[in-house]
Amino acid sequence: MLENRCPHQGAALDNASVTAGVLRCPRHGIEFDLAGSRALSAPCASLVYLSVAYDADRVGIDL
Repeated sequence: MLENRCPHQGAALDNASVTAGVLRCPRHGIEFDLAGSRALSAPCASLVYLSVAYDADRVGIDL
């Protein structure tokens, strides 16, 4: 699961576009490789992935 926050300035990514495995931040247009999580178009920190936790019939985020 991807954290809903751009590592550049914390913009929400819920309106980001995704094309051919590349996520584009809606605020500044910085592009990230979804497979590797690294920024492609600017010097920036990588995207943050959160671990999904399963417990019987419940799903959560492992912080």
